[in-house]
Amino acid sequence: MTTLNHALLCMVALLVCCAPLRAETENLEALYLANEGVMVAQAGTKIVFDPLYDNTYGTYQAVPEVLRAALLSATPPFDNIEALFVSHSHGDHFSAADVATFMAAHPRAWVVAPSQAIAQLKKIEPLLPAQRMISIALEYDAKPLTLTVGSLQVEAVRIAHAGGAKRRAIENILYRVKMPNDAIVMHLGDADPAATHYEPYAEHWRSRSTDLAFPPYWFLNSAQGRALLTSQLNAGQSIGVHVPVEIPPELKASGADFFTQPGESRTIRASIAP
Repeated sequence: MTTLNHALLCMVALLVCCAPLRAETENLEALYLANEGVMVAQAGTKIVFDPLYDNTYGTYQAVPEVLRAALLSATPPFDNIEALFVSHSHGDHFSAADVATFMAAHPRAWVVAPSQAIAQLKKIEPLLPAQRMISIALEYDAKPLTLTVGSLQVEAVRIAHAGGAKRRAIENILYRVKMPNDAIVMHLGDADPAATHYEPYAEHWRSRSTDLAFPPYWFLNSAQGRALLTSQLNAGQSIGVHVPVEIPPELKASGADFFTQPGESRTIRASIAP
């Protein structure tokens, strides 16, 4: 390991494993891996969204090897992860081979993913423990799926992938996850920002507020997209992800918060209401 990589890993371990994770605090710690890969931690509970993928399509950042290796070996700060969530099965969000390696290194972690991704996992590793894999199969306009995953309360909604009708067959899952200490986080995958996709679930969004959402950056490019996050999806704070290496000028001008550097983090004061 190079001196730079060792320093980066030490910095990340310090950010995630120290004060923000003490049991007496309600803080959320969000650690950026790259693209839409994020680890969220609260009071010792850790979850990851879209952390393992193998294709940047020449546009997005790859997870730095020091972080990827630590994640695949359960090395701090990536030890004791409770669940890995996959939004959809595209190569810049999901690698079946890497997730299989993750499952071997994290024998108590759950993997929650759309059925298209779970099918890929089972194809390459038929002997993976099925009891730790949760397959999400939702049709458009189906009621939100609610399930308990370990200590987490998880709600899943199928939202159209950005790009129009040609991408309608892609199972893109929006997750809303309640942590054990009551903080609520949302990951949207590559959700399309048109308000019509969210209107059928108006009661669902109103039922509880989200402390921290991770929308793809295109939500932040316009006032309409930013308003959708707050007024329709009921998100108190958002941090944009899926930002290309070359940051779009509209995003720079938006004034919104977004991740660009793997290893950076945010500490969020979460509500404690159930």
